[in-house]
Amino acid sequence: MSWKRPRSSGRPKRSSRYEEAFRVFTVPHKKYPPRCLCHGRVMIDRLFKSPSGSISVQIFRYIIAGAAACAVDYGALVALTQGFRIYYLASAAIAFILGALISYVLSAAWVFDERALKNRGLEASIFFSIGITGLFLNHFCILFFTESVKLYYLASKFISTIVVFAMNFSARKYILFR
Repeated sequence: MSWKRPRSSGRPKRSSRYEEAFRVFTVPHKKYPPRCLCHGRVMIDRLFKSPSGSISVQIFRYIIAGAAACAVDYGALVALTQGFRIYYLASAAIAFILGALISYVLSAAWVFDERALKNRGLEASIFFSIGITGLFLNHFCILFFTESVKLYYLASKFISTIVVFAMNFSARKYILFR
C-alpha cells in the first residue's frame, strides 16, 4: 500500500504556535525587511569586536573590563583578608594592583583603539601612575567608610569601586587614550 497525500479541504493547514513563532525568525516579513533579522549580530559585533570609535562603546567596554578587574580585585581582597588573615588595607593594596594589571591589559588591547603615546613603556607608566592615584583614593575611601562611618570593609570597597572607576576612566580616556 502506498502513501497518498491527504486531500486538501480548501483551507490552509493550521500550524502550531511553535511553528508560527519560528517562522518569524526564518521567513522575512513585509514590515520587517531581512536586514532587521541580523540587527542583534551587528550590535554585538559593534560592542565586542569592531574598533571602539565612539565613547559609548568605550564606556560599555570599560565597564566590562572594569567588571573583570573588579572581580579579580574583590576575589583577591576576600582571599587575602579572610583566607590568609592579612590586614584589610594591605590586602586591598595587593588586590588593587592585581585588578590594575587586568584593567591595563584589557584597556590597551580592547577598550581604547587610539593611543596618545607611541611609546608603550611610557603609556604603561602613566597608566599605572593613574592607577596609583586610584589606589590612594581607594585606600582613603575604604579607610574612611570602614573606620569613620563603620561600614563593613566590603561595603566600603563597593563605594570605593564606584568613585575610583569614574576617576580612572576619565583620566585614562583623556590623558592616555583618545
